[in-house]
Amino acid sequence: MKFRYLVAWITGLLLAGFVLEGILRDSPAGDEVERQQVSAEEMGEGRLPELLERLGALEPVAGTGARSAAGEDARPAWRTPPAAAEPGRSAAGRSPDSTALRELVPFHFRRKGLRTVSIHTDPQGLEWIRQQPMEQREVPAAVAVLEGQRVLFTAYAGLRLHGGTTRTFGPSRSWRLMFRAGDGFAPSLLGWAAGPALESLIIRNSLRVDRGDRQWRYTNAMAFDVVRRMGGEVPHTAPALLFINGENRGFFFLTERIDRGFLRRRYGHDRFVFVWTKDADYRSIVRWGNPLLYERLMDLFPTRTKAGPRRVARWVDLDNLDRWFLSVLFCATTDAYQGALLRDEGDPAGRWFWLHWDMDQSFMAALADRLDPWNSDIWSTVTEGSRHDLRARLLRSLTVRSEEYRRRLAGRAALMLDRQLTPPFLAELLGRYREIERRYEVDDTESLELIGRFFEERPRVLRQRLAERLGPLPAPHDDPLAANAADPR
Repeated sequence: MKFRYLVAWITGLLLAGFVLEGILRDSPAGDEVERQQVSAEEMGEGRLPELLERLGALEPVAGTGARSAAGEDARPAWRTPPAAAEPGRSAAGRSPDSTALRELVPFHFRRKGLRTVSIHTDPQGLEWIRQQPMEQREVPAAVAVLEGQRVLFTAYAGLRLHGGTTRTFGPSRSWRLMFRAGDGFAPSLLGWAAGPALESLIIRNSLRVDRGDRQWRYTNAMAFDVVRRMGGEVPHTAPALLFINGENRGFFFLTERIDRGFLRRRYGHDRFVFVWTKDADYRSIVRWGNPLLYERLMDLFPTRTKAGPRRVARWVDLDNLDRWFLSVLFCATTDAYQGALLRDEGDPAGRWFWLHWDMDQSFMAALADRLDPWNSDIWSTVTEGSRHDLRARLLRSLTVRSEEYRRRLAGRAALMLDRQLTPPFLAELLGRYREIERRYEVDDTESLELIGRFFEERPRVLRQRLAERLGPLPAPHDDPLAANAADPR
């Protein structure tokens, strides 16, 4: 009898242990949040600074520690906080010491009135991130956004590395801040359009190096400005200096991340099928929404599709596809098949469309060691560069098989060159970044000189190349869209 009681008692303990382990492993602390354990040995007893003691963001556990394998949006195990005490306070009822975070930025930087991000975190946590840069490792941090002496915003957040291979060999790493629910800040604080609070923020390195070892800055932000001028939807950017634990990390661009919050700010909701078009293996992956809708779309347009513009237009926003294609041709953007493909799930007649992302290889002929990137011909690179991306499949068919689409594209190209990306606009854009370079004292004059030369030469070169492939473009005094009188939609 005693033996049976003993067996039952041990069995009960084992079952309770399994249940408790499942809860700790699988129970989320909020939307798209998954637990991540950090061991006491890894963090080190007695080594956490006062900041992390106040934050209490991660639960130490015994053992060697485990990292999350949930992928891009995995989050660490924030302890479930009480409701915020008042608007603007952290979800834990506390905010970081704004004065302390401000004082981490030397006064001679603050007195210049520049936008600055000050981050304080455990140095050992930063080292832990650097040990495996391609993993989605995240550490708690205190963050302040300043305009000169004025503190615009403070919060606790998760700090990650951001980017692809640039995490390992880039000249300066990019970072991502992940805010807890209720802790994000209003985009209007950065001069962006008003809307729901930012749930995450990218602190993007502005520097790239081509194969000739020339340094290029501003390429991603300036390419976004080109797309915006053409009527495209792109993330907002804002220049800033970055200080981590009082160390000046240099000049960066604060950049919106394309996530659910981005969609709510732009479209008023996030009920989309959301396909990220460049995952780790360079294939597209459905992040959220009904994957069957995406599978059906790809079945309709296989690798060697022969679809014409009328059929394509029933499923895809052709204006959006035209804009994407012409913008990467103008900017000579290599590694172009990035961004998001979306469809509004609440609109039965909704068509698929793309959002631009990661255009840092613009203007610079990143894949070729050439001194004249404005002469780059990337038409074949774009139309033949991917078997998996829907844009490549459609553009291969449309540009080769359809005279109707070629006339349409010629009209769109004339609109771009004669009415949108005009010499006055390009000169104003260049002047705007020269002023940013001056104010932030960026020690680099070559980048904008090269981009300025690109802006001078590219319109002429691209017009000639497009005429060779599409036929003569409409003259500037003609209606550039007259070629689309028989619009396929």
